[in-house]
Amino acid sequence: MMHKDWGWISRYVLVIVVALVLGGIIGELPLFKQTTLGTPKLNASALVQFLGYGGALLLLWLLGRKASEQFRGQPRTAFLSYIILPLITLIVVAAAYSVLLTILRPFLDAGPRNIYNWIFVLGITASALWLSIASFQHSDPLAELFKSERAAAAPDAVTSNCTACGAALIAGANFCQVCGTARS
Repeated sequence: MMHKDWGWISRYVLVIVVALVLGGIIGELPLFKQTTLGTPKLNASALVQFLGYGGALLLLWLLGRKASEQFRGQPRTAFLSYIILPLITLIVVAAAYSVLLTILRPFLDAGPRNIYNWIFVLGITASALWLSIASFQHSDPLAELFKSERAAAAPDAVTSNCTACGAALIAGANFCQVCGTARS
């Protein structure tokens, strides 16, 4: 089995932190707070904060997607590849509500603001539902992993081998504790 390199995470984290810090610092400069665009008074501060925080959220989602792909190739943690992306999506959608509001606030009256709120209520609910379904559908290998840890103490509990990877299967296990393949 090939060990995957996880060094790329530090680059994502560094750029996310830089985007958050720069968006916050530049957005607080008096020049940016005083410079406005249009009648509803969208100021440069809100625009810079939107770009910094929005960019950080986009990078966080891309980090989650790449981590999900990395876990797919790891036999003992492959189930995480199905859970990470919905979790990160839920976090990003929930945070995007406030980030997007930084530039939309001057343009939203009561009616459009309510529509905006409902769009995010539906987005957050859909993301949470996706996470719940993914957790339910892919939790068996995790349960088997914990079962196999206990059964490892009893070597006589091995009854057969996995048809996919050849690992020894623990008696009563429905899934391979190494690759997650359903027992045939």
